[in-house]
Amino acid sequence: APRARRSATLDQKMVAQLLSQSARIADRLEEADIVGPASQSAAIDECRQELIEIRSCLMAALGRSP
Repeated sequence: APRARRSATLDQKMVAQLLSQSARIADRLEEADIVGPASQSAAIDECRQELIEIRSCLMAALGRSP
């Protein structure tokens, strides 16, 4: 049983790390959208939307509200 508990803790740490990384990526995409050419805007928006979905799933896995 203790082994399963350690895995759950590790999973929570991994989810928290992924959440943090997805937020950083979203921030970078927003910065690139501001300084980049307009032709990249659609691709950046699509990536940002996917990151929002990933973030929502990760927040739910941690028991937090998005």
